[in-house]
Amino acid sequence: MPYNFGKLTGKPVISTNLIRVIKTWMDDYQKYYYIREPQARYREPGDISAQLALREQLKCKSFQWYLDNVAYDVVDSYPFLPPNDVWGEAKNPTTGKCIDTMGNAVPGTMGATPCHGYGGNQLVRLNTKGQMTEGEWCITPTSGWGGRLRTGHCTKGTVDGPFKYDRETKQIRNTKTGNCLIVEKDPSSSVLTLLKCDASDELQKWEWTEKYA
Repeated sequence: MPYNFGKLTGKPVISTNLIRVIKTWMDDYQKYYYIREPQARYREPGDISAQLALREQLKCKSFQWYLDNVAYDVVDSYPFLPPNDVWGEAKNPTTGKCIDTMGNAVPGTMGATPCHGYGGNQLVRLNTKGQMTEGEWCITPTSGWGGRLRTGHCTKGTVDGPFKYDRETKQIRNTKTGNCLIVEKDPSSSVLTLLKCDASDELQKWEWTEKYA
């Protein structure tokens, strides 16, 4: 990154600045940022009293006014995100592996690697309408038996998907096919596939741990 952040080097400077912006300008709509970036919910943005005072001094309109009068067509293409059903590191307890983009270029195949506890490429979200995402990318199943998970651009205008997390069986299910996400037991394998659901199969069980930073 071609900038020197001084004593803030190594800290989430960009994310913190985004939080300062949304807390200053977005009113009740800031909740949608935290759906997209849930790990940032408790990040301290610092003192924004000067920014809030400037907004008051300039008699700026509300964010709702902005949506109604300026960006009135944006939501048609980019709908508000529904709440996350589960998010964080999705870990298979038997193998200690987490769902992982493995740093693959997008579009790319996802896998499962040993959980490292730092979020990053292992930070996944699954919303209440079935859309699974990592960062700005959607995670979708490939077709056919033994399908894989792939990252790619989200379909414009949609916030839904085929996935559901079953809290009782701890399975991640593709509701369109009835297949479940399964990891390989071999420690050297990072393969992650979708096969017929079997509630007794320990390799199909996933536990989610939220990661705040």
